Amino acid sequence: MRARCRVMADAAPPRAGLRISRQHTLVLFPELAELVRLTAWADEIGQKLALSMQRLYALQLCLQELAATVIVNAKPRVNLPMSIVVTLIPRQDGLEVRMEHNGERCDRAESVHASGDDSVIAPPALQLTHRFGRNITIDHTDDQHRITLLLPG
Repeated sequence: MRARCRVMADAAPPRAGLRISRQHTLVLFPELAELVRLTAWADEIGQKLALSMQRLYALQLCLQELAATVIVNAKPRVNLPMSIVVTLIPRQDGLEVRMEHNGERCDRAESVHASGDDSVIAPPALQLTHRFGRNITIDHTDDQHRITLLLPG
């Protein structure tokens, strides 16, 4: 399956080095082998957005850690193939990262910001995401689970 990008309307005027005109989306199978494709896709998007090497590295680490946590801990629902949707949205204050999946609820990510206190040490499964990401939110509906964070820019 190839990466899919959807062109979205401009949300705000662009600033130097960051275009605010595209939402980039990739659909992954729940297999650890997909981490290679995820990293290559992040590299391609990072080049298009002219991200610094430091921001690109942070993006790749967060995406790999989040995807690996979902793949290992979230189980598919009965009679429903599981997929993971990754979306990157350039914003004025950084890069918004969304990861959604339609599997069973994965509580491994919940404890990262359970207290709302940034000084709390995250569990080993999400140390890098906690280190690089800001405004981490986790939302659940009956059929979809989403982790959203901001990589400051």
